[in-house]
Order: sequence, then C-alpha cells, then structure tokens
Amino acid sequence: MLLKAYYGQGLGTRLMALLEEWARAKRLHRIFGEVRHKNYRAIALYLKCGFEIEGIARDAACIDGEWHHEYHISKILN
Repeated sequence: MLLKAYYGQGLGTRLMALLEEWARAKRLHRIFGEVRHKNYRAIALYLKCGFEIEGIARDAACIDGEWHHEYHISKILN
C-alpha cells in the first residue's frame, strides 16, 4: 500500500518487481493475493505486472456497513 503522496512515481511497479525477484529467489512457483473489486488503481498495477484475475469472492469484506467483493489474483512464475 502506498500513500497518495507517492502515487504516480513508479513505486508500486518497483515494489512488485522486488516482490517477484524475492519470490523467484525463494523458488516459489506462484504469487497470489486478493484485491477489492473497486480498487481500480491496484487492479491496473497487478495486471500491468502480469497478474491474472482468477476469481471473485462476493461480499468478502464489510467496510463501513457496505459489502465489497474481492478478486483473487495470481501470477505464475516460470
């Protein structure tokens, strides 16, 4: 997660590259996570970095009385 003051500086892309580098060094086969379906900025970053949306968990989180879906995302490391 980045503070808004740091948006648009390429830091998210760099952090994702570091995560992938670490995962490859650990010989992991797959990176996976969850992202709220309305977090458009994060979804765009994940897709840009080669992640795919695998599925959706409906009503996975209740925030301030509103239910939110979450996407299941992953990237296979070849």
